[in-house]
Order: sequence, then C-alpha cells, then structure tokens
Amino acid sequence: MISLDDRLQAIWQLLSTATTSRSAFTLMQLATVTADGQPSLRTVVIRQFLPALPALRFTADRRSAKMQDIAAQPQVALLAYDAARRVQLRLAGTAQRVDDAQQRAAAWHALRPHSHALFQSPVRPGSVIAHPDNALPASAQKAGTGPDEHFALVQITLRRVEWLDVSREPHQRARFEATADGWQGSWRVP
Repeated sequence: MISLDDRLQAIWQLLSTATTSRSAFTLMQLATVTADGQPSLRTVVIRQFLPALPALRFTADRRSAKMQDIAAQPQVALLAYDAARRVQLRLAGTAQRVDDAQQRAAAWHALRPHSHALFQSPVRPGSVIAHPDNALPASAQKAGTGPDEHFALVQITLRRVEWLDVSREPHQRARFEATADGWQGSWRVP
C-alpha cells in the first residue's frame, strides 16, 4: 500500500498536471456561500498550481457572483472526479483575489484571445439579456494590452485535501490537513 506521504505527493502531481495539460482535474466545481447563506456551485478552470504554498489559481470576472461570495466569505471548497481512474478529490481552503500587477498580467497573457473577450462583456455575468449576442463586447482589446478591468485572478490557499479511490476493493480514502508542523494525513473509512 502507498504511504500517506506518497499519496499527498501524488495529489500534488495531479494538480500540477491539471494546469499544464487537460485532465479530469483541470475543471473543478467551486463551492461558495452566497450573501443569504445559500450554497452556490459552479465549474472553474484551474489555471495554476503553486506547490510551495500549496495553492490553486483560477480566473473570474470581478463582477461575478462568485467574486461577491468570496469577498464576503473566503472559505471555499473544490471538487473534481476522474471517472476513468474513479478518483475524487475534495479540497478546501481560503480564497482571495490576487492584485499583484505582474501576476495578473502573466495570468492574462496565458489566456487565449477568445477568453479575453469574456471579461470585456458590457454586462455583469448572470445578468438577464434579451439575446445571447447582447453579452458580446462592442470590440475586443488588442492582444498586446494588459488585463481587462473586469479580469480577476483568484488564489485558493489549500487547508484540507481529501482523496477517495473507488477503483479498488476495499475503497481507499485519505485526508490531509495543513497544520503549523506541515501536512498531517490520516486514512479514513471511505
């Protein structure tokens, strides 16, 4: 059986791979809490993994409901499932907007041009519109310019990581918690 330390290193590798090539963990479900205390869930694209922290980054429109949720309650959760491997990852941590100009610019330039247009919509995400074309920007910025004013880079500093493998008998589940002494792991009943 793999050790807990080896399992945690394998998880970090999966998260790293998810940001450099498409994998089952590239798209994750982000859970936040709305202003009225209701859960809210949506899919985000994991753009970067920072193993030294460890933290994950994704991009969002500053005007979006998820950004309002994070500003009010930064504790969030992420979930991803790899159907081929039959492995689930549950992550929890603290989200915050990254305001460093260089980091924002690097994240902006890493996006494809069609993604830039998403941040240039004249209306806030989730707004009611009469026709889908009403969400399109009047004109897209030139490719060489910096991040759009609506572009946000969000970082989730991880505090808890849970692995569930249902591909074998018995199923395996491990949980890791960030502590002052580093990551502490334990095997759990699936």
